[in-house]
Amino acid sequence: MELSGVQFVGRFLGSRETAELVQPFRGNLERFLAALGAAGAAVHVTTTFRPAKRAYLMHHAFAISKGRIRADQVPPFDPAVVPADDPHKGPLDISWVHTDARGRRDFVASRKVATQMVAAYRIVFGPAFPTRHSARRAVDMSITWAGPLRIADGTGRIVTITTTPRVGADNRQLHAVGATYGVLKLVVDRPHWSDNGH
Repeated sequence: MELSGVQFVGRFLGSRETAELVQPFRGNLERFLAALGAAGAAVHVTTTFRPAKRAYLMHHAFAISKGRIRADQVPPFDPAVVPADDPHKGPLDISWVHTDARGRRDFVASRKVATQMVAAYRIVFGPAFPTRHSARRAVDMSITWAGPLRIADGTGRIVTITTTPRVGADNRQLHAVGATYGVLKLVVDRPHWSDNGH
């Protein structure tokens, strides 16, 4: 077993490209992004596909760092959760429990390492596991605009969004427009949109 640490951050890399997503979500998202661009909104996509192993690592590193779970309580990675099209098959041999100089379990050190991993992953919001990202059916993105946003919805109707805040994470009018494209907002996770809202 390999001890947890920032060395894992560079492994099991995902993607920010819509080409990594499956249909029909890929096409739906690309049409929504095109509409946002045509309306003058600024969009920054940070994640599309996230391998199951990366999702597991991010989720549990965050949970340990926040004290939501102790390092010895993290369940082992189950290879059965890896989708067939995920390039990273097989087990994940990681030990979240670090020890002190006498070989005793050191939960303070374990949490410190998990916090370092969170920083290296640049995690802001607690990552889900399992996640629609691993199924290639989700996107994390930030959306901003200035002034009223005149945007075509999925039916071609022009919607003028005048409500604030003018950010995709919190604007219910924009969430409704996204839904017409089949791109649904998970409100409790600020950057996260998916094919089913989870």
